Amino acid sequence: MLSIKDIKPLLIVFTPRDFPLAKNWLMNITYIDKLFICYYKTDDAHRIAREFVEDKDYTHIIIATDDILATPIHPMYLIDDVIKYDFPVISGWCNYNFTRDWSAITLSKPWYVARGMKIISAGQYGFTPMSSMVTYPYSKIKKGNIEYNGVKLPWYIIKVWFNGNPLTMIRRDIWDKVPFRPYSQSVDRFGRRGAMYDLQFAIDLDKHNIPHYTDLRCFLLHFGNTVKYLKLKSCKPKTVFIKAKTPLRYAYGIWKKTFSII
Repeated sequence: MLSIKDIKPLLIVFTPRDFPLAKNWLMNITYIDKLFICYYKTDDAHRIAREFVEDKDYTHIIIATDDILATPIHPMYLIDDVIKYDFPVISGWCNYNFTRDWSAITLSKPWYVARGMKIISAGQYGFTPMSSMVTYPYSKIKKGNIEYNGVKLPWYIIKVWFNGNPLTMIRRDIWDKVPFRPYSQSVDRFGRRGAMYDLQFAIDLDKHNIPHYTDLRCFLLHFGNTVKYLKLKSCKPKTVFIKAKTPLRYAYGIWKKTFSII
């Protein structure tokens, strides 16, 4: 078990769009340093993120995108999980979009990946239905994945193979070991660019036998397909670093008293 003093996270937000509602909540996360990487292609955004972190002493990197609603409460669930269990990778979770009964969670390796076949559509991931995530007994979802390092995990922690990384906290040694790289390349009005980084991250974690856990308390609303809102050409790329204003130790203490009901 770690102490809050052992944790120094950095929140990196990849923001190729402008969604005021999402930005409002992200800006109100004031207890950790934030780096907004704005209007870059994903390839360049990840390169910039790694270059920024390289010579810093952050213990964990929390990555987020600008097409989710993440309030100041959400990262605290992940920080709390890391303090209690020292997970290498722990995430929140989200819906896939507003038209299908899919969460963005895949509990086990997809049939296509296991057989070395290419995934080219969302239907090949084997997403767990949202209706199952919110109504099934969690003992069925967990499928026996109830321990980590010999410690029994609470009902809200499940082991996943893929979850889309809507809000993901990565321990520094894992960040340094597992690069973010594209699973495929796409060509559109923005030119050629890498795609499906979240899928490749899941494959690389699996390759290195690094478990990926999800905290079911940390649900984030995902906006769905927002490609049409990308501003990769209409806005000048920039990075914005914002130093934490509130001590993490203080904010965590308030969170535990107010929201940590488990």
